[in-house]
This record gives sequence, C-alpha cells and structure tokens, in this order.
Amino acid sequence: MKTIPALLLITFLILPSSKIHSQAGWFALNSGTTAELSDVYFTDVNTGFVINEFGSFIWKTIDGGQTWTQYDMGALRHANTLFFTDSQTGWASGYNSTLVKTTNGG
Repeated sequence: MKTIPALLLITFLILPSSKIHSQAGWFALNSGTTAELSDVYFTDVNTGFVINEFGSFIWKTIDGGQTWTQYDMGALRHANTLFFTDSQTGWASGYNSTLVKTTNGG
C-alpha cells in the first residue's frame, strides 16, 4: 500500500518538470513587424514565409527566421492561409475567395 503514495508522489514530481522542459524548446524571434501574423510555412530549414491577416503583405526569410523581408502581395487582402508544395510553388488565400500563387518562391 505504500507504493501507491510513492507512485503518486513521483508522478507529481515528474509531470511539472516535463512540462517546463518542453516549453524551454520555444523561443521568440523578431519578425520585423508589429502586424498580427496569421500563418507560417517553411519550405526548408532556412526558407520560410509568414502572412498577416489584416493586410496584403508576406514576409520571407532565407536564414531560418533571423531576418525577414516584407513583400506586397498585391491583390490578396486579409490573408489567412499559406501553403507550399515545394521551394518554388506556393499558394496563399484570403477572404472574399481571393487566391494567389507563386511559381518562383515568392
């Protein structure tokens, strides 16, 4: 009967430490904007894109998120989804059934 309290004690000691450990794997990066970002997609370890929901901009990184360059997406307003099939071909969609495509990596 003493094993049940011991197991409970061990469980309560291990669970909080594993939760803290998993959170330590995330850290903030500077996106270079104060805009609310709605989606992120990386085509490889270095090249990634983020979009903002309330504008028509996309940000691209080629150094794993250390720096970001902003581009105007023109016709796309209120972007909410971003997807790439390879490093060159990608789509972004927004409200009012707007869809844009890139075939040159953005």
